[in-house]
Amino acid sequence: MEKATLTMFQHLRQENKSRLVELFTKYRQVTVGTARLADFKDLIRRGFSEQQIEAVVNWLSVHRAGFAPGTPSLVRNFKALLAEAELDPVASKLPVSIQAYELWERIVDNSNSIDPEYVQAALQGYKAYFKEIEGTLLYQYLPSAVSFVYDWFVLMARNGSPRVRRFRVDHPKFVEYLRLVKRASERA
Repeated sequence: MEKATLTMFQHLRQENKSRLVELFTKYRQVTVGTARLADFKDLIRRGFSEQQIEAVVNWLSVHRAGFAPGTPSLVRNFKALLAEAELDPVASKLPVSIQAYELWERIVDNSNSIDPEYVQAALQGYKAYFKEIEGTLLYQYLPSAVSFVYDWFVLMARNGSPRVRRFRVDHPKFVEYLRLVKRASERA
């Protein structure tokens, strides 16, 4: 029994090592070969998880295409980069629902390219806001989440980078939209 348990733990340790090797290889690609193993190990020693490191590496590979940070600056600014990466649904690998995929297909059919993770994040953000204002006069005049998110990516935020098009409750276009809906509801 003890030997089987020991073998299982060794297998898990090997799996974890191979996952870290994969992650370090991806990290080296983002830093254009300037990555140092000691800096990578320092991130792990400082308590950052594999998922957090992977989110930053994914975010850097998408949003910093022309900029290759050296590992000392990456390690030094890791918390700030992680905060940015966590706001990006693609980098943080946000799970996408079937509803979001179906909506994404409708959005893409209208020649509006966007990743499905942004559609999922917009659905979640709008639903959370919708639930927050439940019972108010404005609540009665707002469209469903699916209708709103479709309009958001096809009409309201159809141009710009995904970062600019990302739905946020404090996005200037959403604030303006709410102002117009509120004004229309007062006239009704």
